Amino acid sequence: MFSVEYARGGMKTLLDLVADIADVNYGGHVSVLKFTTGWKVVFRTPSDLIHSSAERELLDDLPGNMSLDDALLYALTNRPSFEG
Repeated sequence: MFSVEYARGGMKTLLDLVADIADVNYGGHVSVLKFTTGWKVVFRTPSDLIHSSAERELLDDLPGNMSLDDALLYALTNRPSFEG
């Protein structure tokens, strides 16, 4: 998995960076989802995605056919959370 070197000399993976953003900005909530069409990462709980048809539609609108690394990078740069 792609890694980013930190100034402290340690290494953080993309998943570590996404988890850090989730902890700081979204109450620790992040969902990493695998579909037949690829991976999607959103800053929401799975129950939010299951119980809200509006959020399921927004999830459907996220880019598909992404590798896990691509989906994590997309989450880092676009912060998909469906919150206004």
